[in-house]
Amino acid sequence: YLAVLTALTTHSPVIIVLEDLHWADAASLGLFFRLGCQLAGHRLLVLGTYRVEQAQRGQGEDHPLRQMERELQRQLGEIFIDLEAARGAEGRQLVDGLLDTEPNQLNESFRQTFYQHTGGHPLFAVELLADLKETAALVQDQTGRWVVGIELDWRNLPARVEGAIAGRIGHLSAEQRWWLTIASVSGEHFLAEVVAHVTGSETRQIIQALSQDLQAQHRLVESEGVERLGDQRLTRYRFRHNLIQVYLYEQLDEVQRVYLHEDVARALEWLYREEAERIPLQLARHYQVAGVTDKAVNFLLQAGKQAIHLSVFDEAGHHLSQAVLLLSDLPAGEARDRQELTIQTYLGQAWTASKGAAVPEVGTAYSRALDLARQLGEHRKTVELLFALTQYAHMRSDLTVARAYGEEALRLIERDQDPELRMQVNNILHNIASWEGRHRDALACNEQVIVFYRTHRP
Repeated sequence: YLAVLTALTTHSPVIIVLEDLHWADAASLGLFFRLGCQLAGHRLLVLGTYRVEQAQRGQGEDHPLRQMERELQRQLGEIFIDLEAARGAEGRQLVDGLLDTEPNQLNESFRQTFYQHTGGHPLFAVELLADLKETAALVQDQTGRWVVGIELDWRNLPARVEGAIAGRIGHLSAEQRWWLTIASVSGEHFLAEVVAHVTGSETRQIIQALSQDLQAQHRLVESEGVERLGDQRLTRYRFRHNLIQVYLYEQLDEVQRVYLHEDVARALEWLYREEAERIPLQLARHYQVAGVTDKAVNFLLQAGKQAIHLSVFDEAGHHLSQAVLLLSDLPAGEARDRQELTIQTYLGQAWTASKGAAVPEVGTAYSRALDLARQLGEHRKTVELLFALTQYAHMRSDLTVARAYGEEALRLIERDQDPELRMQVNNILHNIASWEGRHRDALACNEQVIVFYRTHRP
């Protein structure tokens, strides 16, 4: 991103707008922070919007977004614009600008009343204007200009955005509402093919309804394009406002959510087939809500491994920790133990890379993995985990424990005659012996390393 944007700014100024940062994940906030810090001096303007009330956490805990904002402000100076405080005169300007996007004969009385009902809030204003047009409170005259209709009654109009959304949803057919409800289970962004699969409808029928009725007429969704996945098309849409998705989703009771999340997950697996590893977090979330714990754990493990591969170690630790918690819901047995062994091993790697090799979380993960490896009779895995715990104890300067792990690893290595691993353990034991002043032992470790090189690396 940095390289591309740097190149673009050499040709012309660039403006980037990132909305709803209060819902951003850690990686997106990290990108935003890097843009602010490392592209200073380039012809680049980055605008980020968020809702202050959403960027709060309980008991005075800071939201990561607010921490980032303060750090950017420390480096760059004044960067914050409070739109809420500026809503007065500018809110009225927004209302006038919105109403005047199309020819109209709306007088001052109407504009002032419209402003009073919306407070100049963009979402309220957009939704209320759409509702007025759809309910014939505003109609077009013979010249195509919007005028007040005979049905205008301010008392019957929604006063809050939830009411506006409810009013607009109420104009849909039962079938359209059901399609949107299934879409809401996917989230703010969804695939037409998933809606079609869950409802048993033709995909073209769903796309026509989304693009013509729900987008062009009701303006509830927006198309985001089409991509190819093997022989499949994935047609992407999003709700025009996140609150529309939230409103529809909240209408579902707990039983409906469980069934629909599983239906959506199975539809996504069917669509992606061998490419399902591209969306492990989506599938894990759906299966977790649906109570299909084994699949949720599998996809969280996939997400964790992918994050490690991409060096996003904090996220890897989060996904893998969540998988460990879910494992307690699965029946005890060898299959669960083997799965936990894999997860705990990767978790130790993730915490080592993100938090440091000596933090307690690393020891906890590797110790649990070692217990499981011993129970399952996984000799090779036991040796590898003993080596990992030797390094962990060494980094914590707990030399007695480190030496015990290392010596046990050497005893087990004798069975396999694994010279590479033996050399690595000997190197650590040499360091430990040197620090403890046991020079004869240190010399013996060195001799073992020399034997390894003479035998295997002439």
